[in-house]
Amino acid sequence: MSIKIGDVSKLFGLPVETIRFYEAENIINPKRDTASNYRVYETWDILKLMECIKYRNYDIAVKDVSKCMNVEPIDFYIQCLTKKQEQLTEDLRYNALLHKKLDNYIKTLKTVKLNLNNFWVKIVPKQYCFPVLSSGSHDLYDDMEPKSDLFPIWTSHLNFVDMALSIPKEDFFSRNEDRFQWVYLIESDYAEQLRSPYIL
Repeated sequence: MSIKIGDVSKLFGLPVETIRFYEAENIINPKRDTASNYRVYETWDILKLMECIKYRNYDIAVKDVSKCMNVEPIDFYIQCLTKKQEQLTEDLRYNALLHKKLDNYIKTLKTVKLNLNNFWVKIVPKQYCFPVLSSGSHDLYDDMEPKSDLFPIWTSHLNFVDMALSIPKEDFFSRNEDRFQWVYLIESDYAEQLRSPYIL
């Protein structure tokens, strides 16, 4: 079998430039037709390209793909695969945590209409909080906290964070709004599993 680069591009859905890049990285080494000087890809080139695509699907960097295929012993390939596996494990852990948060969030949203204009008391899990806004009288707000170094850390976890109005227990019935605060809240379980030392 001997085919040209355009046919290889169609066969694998790869841009011609990508195939040439793989050649430059010594992953494939097609010969050139002596008459036309065009690259021609033989069976062995196609098999090596398939192997390269498999490695790239594991998120192995192109330079490391070249090492796996040409230079390094099998231990290097194992190391690359282990790194990818560890990343997948972390992604699974994070997505499982996010799934739990979304499940709780959906349940809360489904009861919003039932709870309008009502107050209720419930026991909640331990939470960490971060002050965001200080409340003044008549819903006027000042002293936002973006200047804090912790602000971007908390906002990077907004899919696990809730916004709440924090009212000191002694001011709950007196309505002393000068001491009300809007805060970010995150359940301790989420905070601990996100492993952010700046939140804990």
